[in-house]
Amino acid sequence: MLEELSTPRSVQTQNTKEKIYKAAVDIIKKKGYEYLSISNICKVAHISNGTFFYHFKTKEDLLSYYLRERFIKYRQEHHFQVEGLPFDKKIVEYYYCYTSYVEDNGIDFIANYYTPKNSALNTRIYHEDNPQLMYEFVRCCLQEAEEEHLIKSEHTAIFYAETCCMIIKGIVFEWALSGGKVNMHEMIDMILQTVSKRIGSSGSVWIQEKDQNKN
Repeated sequence: MLEELSTPRSVQTQNTKEKIYKAAVDIIKKKGYEYLSISNICKVAHISNGTFFYHFKTKEDLLSYYLRERFIKYRQEHHFQVEGLPFDKKIVEYYYCYTSYVEDNGIDFIANYYTPKNSALNTRIYHEDNPQLMYEFVRCCLQEAEEEHLIKSEHTAIFYAETCCMIIKGIVFEWALSGGKVNMHEMIDMILQTVSKRIGSSGSVWIQEKDQNKN
């Protein structure tokens, strides 16, 4: 089996993408998302508009691509493993990992990235053609739980996956508004317990385990 080798062209492509992304992050941190236009990105990155569109369709495509790829790398570096856990604990651990990743990105970037003007955050827009990692992970966990008859609800796994994603985005937004003072892990515990009670037939596995530990 031949190993994949990085060609000069592939290295140049990756370097150009990285330069474009760094320019976008620099604009968001210094001026805010409202100043993030393709023309401004190209000026800061010292590239032509054609070069930008060769690599990305839109500015949202750029940000979604890099945040997704960097989160994958973050999970690998932090040895994220949830195999063998109940479905609801998988979801909680995933959100713990995601919010830690958010903190690593820094409040200056996140506070400006999490804005209603940023359509890259819209789960319903992006999950069809470009699935968000967070949405896809939760949807898969819930659909597997449905198939195994671990949850009973009048709503679908897709509905609850979208709902959970909206909740997490709200938690991140509150964290940013508070200047990083909100404990996102505590909020995840509190809010997702409520969601678990709604979708569990007799309380979720996670809640049952916590109750047993109290006795």
